[in-house]
Amino acid sequence: MPALRRRSAIGLTLALGLLAGLAASGGCGGGVDEALLDPESPLEGIDRLTPATRARLQQILVPQPTPEDCIDLQLELMHRGIYYRDVPMYDAAWRRARLRDPPSDRVKAMAREQDGPFAVKRLGDHAISYFRGTKAEVEGPHFLRRTADGWIIDASSVMKHIIYDPSNRWYALDGDYPYLPILKSVYDMRRVTSRSHGAAWKIATSP
Repeated sequence: MPALRRRSAIGLTLALGLLAGLAASGGCGGGVDEALLDPESPLEGIDRLTPATRARLQQILVPQPTPEDCIDLQLELMHRGIYYRDVPMYDAAWRRARLRDPPSDRVKAMAREQDGPFAVKRLGDHAISYFRGTKAEVEGPHFLRRTADGWIIDASSVMKHIIYDPSNRWYALDGDYPYLPILKSVYDMRRVTSRSHGAAWKIATSP
């Protein structure tokens, strides 16, 4: 069984600090948002980011060496109220999706909900990050896949294959996609029928 991993609280801070240092030395040009370096910064969504910081994030939020690194970086930014989709760390379909960016307070609330130890299970070039216990029933998995450049978050596949009921319990739609066997390998799941979506899989007991 995969070991639980606690979110790194320093990944994005260190990366931004490194690039800020390059900027100070003339390596990248100036203009990085200093508040973004502070975990307590009261940023109000991606519209508050300067063009220079957006450019830095394009360099930082790239395919990562491990699935765990992707989740750490995503959460680190979300704790600052930012969910920035248009970066190479996300799949191309998610970057192109016409979606409204959530407000800063909602992003921070989502980050708090997703905080805590998580596990990762890989199968070839695909992986999921997931929770155990009672939290597993209401906090759905993240899907990740390995590309030639490293691991990315396959968020469009989550949107396509994971649904929620009115009580906020999640289900995995039935079908031939690479993440379903991984879900079945970590959860005891039973097949159910959704009125609106057809066959799906629900957690029976969580590890």
